[in-house]
Amino acid sequence: MDYKFKCEFIDIYNEKCKVFQNRQEFYNDKEIYFPKRITLTPKYKDHDLLYPQGADVFFSKRVLDAFAVENIVGYDVVKGECFYCTVKTTDKA
Repeated sequence: MDYKFKCEFIDIYNEKCKVFQNRQEFYNDKEIYFPKRITLTPKYKDHDLLYPQGADVFFSKRVLDAFAVENIVGYDVVKGECFYCTVKTTDKA
């Protein structure tokens, strides 16, 4: 995960958000943080499946639509609450 793109994490027990400056700062922190917002470089913009370190699997809308058409079950679409995380790409390389 590239921290220069300001990935935001949340301590769900204290509802405290934090942006780490680097990977070592994340590992050294005593609290347990979950990804809240992940920002990726443009090369990931058209990917249908993302599995960033520290987060769960993210499917593109195209894949979720195909799942619905094919009646595929066994996955959850999280749209809120404490484990909700957004993934976006930036125009900056």
